[in-house]
Amino acid sequence: MRTMYFKTALIVLFSAMVLASCGGKGKGGDAYISGTIKNGGEQTLYFEELTPEKIIVIDSVKLSKDGSYTIKKRPGKINYYRLRLGKEEQATMYASPKNVIIFISDSSETLTINADGKAMNNDFKVTGSKETDMLTEINNYLRTGEKTIDSLNQIYQNTPAKFDQAEGEKIFNDVTVKRTEWMKKFIDSHLDNFVVLQALPFISADSDLPIFSKVYDALRKKFSSNGWVINLGKRVEQLSFLAAGTTAPDFTILTPEDKSISLKDFRGKYVLIDFWASWCKPCRAENPNVVATYNKYKSKGFEIFGVSLDQNKEAWVGAIKADGLIWKHGSDLKYWDSAPAKMYNVSSIPYNVLIDKEGKIIAKNLHGEQLDSQLSTVLN
Repeated sequence: MRTMYFKTALIVLFSAMVLASCGGKGKGGDAYISGTIKNGGEQTLYFEELTPEKIIVIDSVKLSKDGSYTIKKRPGKINYYRLRLGKEEQATMYASPKNVIIFISDSSETLTINADGKAMNNDFKVTGSKETDMLTEINNYLRTGEKTIDSLNQIYQNTPAKFDQAEGEKIFNDVTVKRTEWMKKFIDSHLDNFVVLQALPFISADSDLPIFSKVYDALRKKFSSNGWVINLGKRVEQLSFLAAGTTAPDFTILTPEDKSISLKDFRGKYVLIDFWASWCKPCRAENPNVVATYNKYKSKGFEIFGVSLDQNKEAWVGAIKADGLIWKHGSDLKYWDSAPAKMYNVSSIPYNVLIDKEGKIIAKNLHGEQLDSQLSTVLN
């Protein structure tokens, strides 16, 4: 069961841009932000802008004895911003630092932000931000699915021997399918709002690239100079380069025997580039299915090219033998700096790309019944 996929996606929201809010007009005269941070002592509160490249300090104020504060400097454009209490803290795996509040706003708004300094990222209220109100819709929906996946993860971790793999996979898939459909509807109804950037990570760019393109086309008209929008445009361009029907870029790596092997060596056959690693538990759990698929279709002109994101050659070769992966393999042993993985925009594994006899991309990231159905269609 690919238990980490949902959590990985949530990192985008909860460690970078998570927030809670309620609507309304803030009070504060000519202030941009005002409010109270209880249990904040008399610490310094920093107002910062989040860009793709760095965090920029815009202003800072010292809390009064009762925790009240006023920030007058206004941002110049819509973006992700945050309030940080005291020194920088490290984010946890699934949450932003406990001493920060992250929100979306621009210079036209006046905000009221109240929080508890002991755990600002979980106990706070933002009033007066329209985009924040929209993001709350996403946040509230995700919490429902997160509780379901958390329950599955706990059962799997505490009693793995009793865990029903098939049932767990079914529940997980149901959550992800419903989540994807919800995000698509949200994007359609908020297409020209900055907040839709937060819905995109929950949609597959491999199967829904037109949605990414549509969002970029809408946002660049309103926010053409925003770094996050510019980055989205670069990603759309890169993804279009790897879209179905385009020629799969060639690469050369070394086999376990230290011989060169290239993607072009498979020309004339249908080939599945299978990105995996010995240390990846979901990959190892998926391998029996990949072996069964290979045995079913290898006599019909189907091959697999295993591309490992390992660092340790011994572990890589050992996993190939242990899992019975009898197809051809290669790796540059560079972990996430793997050149083929970067070339194919691989951000999580297991991940695969199906290519036809002429080297054209058919589809990406197919597993289980989806892969079997696709191969049955093209090979028969």
